Amino acid sequence: MPVSFAAPGTDGTLVDVDLEIVSAKGITAGDYLGLGAALKGSLSSSDAYVTIEIDGNLLNPIHTIYDTETTFELPIIMQESKAGTINITVNQCHKVEADEFAEVQEVGPVRYSVHSSFTAGLLTMLTSNDARLESLAYRVQLHNIPQFLPTDNEWNKNYPTIQRIFSPDYPESPVLRQAVMTQHAVIYQHGQERTKYGSVASPADFFELVHNGRRNDKPVLFTYAITSKGWYFSETGAAFFKDMLSKHMLHSGAAFSVKYAGEFHIQQADDDTFKLVIDNNSGTYAPPQEQLPQLQELMENNFPGIICEALDRDDETLMEARKEIFAAWE
Repeated sequence: MPVSFAAPGTDGTLVDVDLEIVSAKGITAGDYLGLGAALKGSLSSSDAYVTIEIDGNLLNPIHTIYDTETTFELPIIMQESKAGTINITVNQCHKVEADEFAEVQEVGPVRYSVHSSFTAGLLTMLTSNDARLESLAYRVQLHNIPQFLPTDNEWNKNYPTIQRIFSPDYPESPVLRQAVMTQHAVIYQHGQERTKYGSVASPADFFELVHNGRRNDKPVLFTYAITSKGWYFSETGAAFFKDMLSKHMLHSGAAFSVKYAGEFHIQQADDDTFKLVIDNNSGTYAPPQEQLPQLQELMENNFPGIICEALDRDDETLMEARKEIFAAWE
């Protein structure tokens, strides 16, 4: 797990440290770590998304850590509670030559988890592979979200449908919002039988993850929400999700604000190359058009080499593409 932080006794110097998790104890796979390796009894440091501390100091790029041994045991903290420990070995440590405008970014594999509502027992009537595929919900742990999308976009006050969920003017709001939060927790719950884990190392890996944007040889549309914790999405027209009050709200966990939200689909060119077309079509959060270039840069940063186009919800070519996708399923 490459980590950069300021070196002790220096002014502005960055040091790259390669950390390796040697062992772990007291950690429940899935509850604290989003990885498949944990289910097999091994861990990868790049999979952890819990808080790591060294002698009471947060392992954070902006914090300096002093007098730490090359092999040491770290407590894992989850929501201010002890969640187990991991043993860490420092494999490498070297100075990074960086100019004054350099910024620290997350690197390494982009981890994902795919959650099946079918295997969770929520869709016991589904029997076909097509129906099972339709029920999938995805969480992709994007890197560098705060750098590319630093602004939070709050829920859309002009969208009457969701006011009963978020507005304090409605007494039923807390109950309804809690119901959506529970739905989110159920959809994205971890389990050995219902959750698939992996990593994306290339654009081809991402397109394969979403089955090239097709199901039953027809194009599909995805609904997504990006929060500080990652990129959550599912098929827009999936039968299990279509009765939800707001799919964007479901994927965000009924968050009052998100980094971005909308829809995306995959386009295939004549030369069999694929393109990610992503937009801001979310009535729940209505993220501004001005942030679309940053959204595109975020995708290009996480999947180097990907062909990505970020379009406004009112773009004519986008609206025509949406019509064609829905027409394919009529």
